[in-house]
Formats: sequence, C-alpha cells, structure tokens
Amino acid sequence: MIYDVPVLSGCGAFFDYCVVSNTGAKRLGTVMATWDNSGAAWTDTSTPDLNSSTLGIGFTVNVISGNVQLNTVVTSGTWTIRLAVRVIY
Repeated sequence: MIYDVPVLSGCGAFFDYCVVSNTGAKRLGTVMATWDNSGAAWTDTSTPDLNSSTLGIGFTVNVISGNVQLNTVVTSGTWTIRLAVRVIY
C-alpha cells in the first residue's frame, strides 16, 4: 500500500503518478477511483512508455477496513514512484 484515504473522507480521488525504473523506463499517469463502504471502481490512464517497457509495475485500488488503498503490483524491476493525490469531497 502506497497511499490510503478514509472511505468517509470523499467520494473519489485522482492519484497522479510518475514511475521510473532503475533502467530508465518511465511512465506518467493518473489512477482515478471512486468508492463506497463495500468497494472501489478505478481506471489507470497513462502516457506511452518512455525508453523501455513499464509493464513490470501496475496499480490496484481496494477498500479495506474503512480505508481506500492505492497499491502497487510489481512483477519485475526496481521502481521509484512519485505521487500527488487529489481527493474529491
């Protein structure tokens, strides 16, 4: 989990990110999410990959114990993640 928001704090969020691998692959994008007490719906929109593939990293959004969680799924590589979050109240 790289970020969490209490479910009651809003109705949605934009998770703006930049991922960079240790080999120079780079992608900029936004995970848009909305939620209620029982679950979340989300989508990831991003730039094309720069320098090489960024398929080794992805994101998920879940509701767990009253919190909305943005998670990373790393299947290969070493990644740096920069994040800015905008919550819609």
